[in-house]
Amino acid sequence: MSCPVQHTVQVGDKANGTTIANGHDKPAPGEYIKWDAEGVEVKQPGEAEKIKEVAAQFNRFQMMNFNEHMHCLRGTHLKTQGCVLGRFTIKDDLPAHLAQGMFAKPGSYDVIMRYSSLTPKLVPDNVSAPRGIGMKIFGIEGEKLWGEDKKTQDWTFNNYPILELRDPQTTYDIADSLERNWNDLPTFAKEQGERVDADVATYAGGLPRQHMVAMNQWSQSAYRHGDYVAKYGVFPLATEQVSLEKTLIKEDDPINILS
Repeated sequence: MSCPVQHTVQVGDKANGTTIANGHDKPAPGEYIKWDAEGVEVKQPGEAEKIKEVAAQFNRFQMMNFNEHMHCLRGTHLKTQGCVLGRFTIKDDLPAHLAQGMFAKPGSYDVIMRYSSLTPKLVPDNVSAPRGIGMKIFGIEGEKLWGEDKKTQDWTFNNYPILELRDPQTTYDIADSLERNWNDLPTFAKEQGERVDADVATYAGGLPRQHMVAMNQWSQSAYRHGDYVAKYGVFPLATEQVSLEKTLIKEDDPINILS
């Protein structure tokens, strides 16, 4: 079906205000950050080995879901809420520092978006939970990160602006808690609330229960965008989307209300 919604992908607003991380107020930078600035990317000790352990954890999640539902599911974003088709337009008036990569020249491309729920364990639609968008854009020329010959560009977004799984060790610890408490989510939530980074680890549980087409979405990873580092955002613009922004899903609504 044709895409009934409109989004804009933000690539240029400077950060401002204050973010909360590890229990401390940390002012966001007022200037663009160079991609090779000190501290932008710090490799953790034993990172490669820990990544393998995390991969094994999520493989076990998949097996646990298969045993529970008798259906093969992804490790995350396993519940598809809906898919839409549309056009992705790159404007012709981007300043030089934004006209980078696939944004280097104006054009319009076919795009498909998949709305999904993030949690490795299936949860009802009427609870607060992280939700996201997977976006695949077709007809994109240029060298790809891994040298693939496909003329596509993939972007992924979640409905919260911070990345709680910020390094392999943190990811492992949170996944370990979920695995141990797979059938006891209140205990899992309690353990997250006791973490030193509890404000970040529990952030998703307090998200508003919005209709998915009305949610703001952010890239979880930061990307190199030309000479700078960027996080991308997808923000609803259509009248129908904006009208749903304050329409919240109730706890007694059907468990599949977003599907």
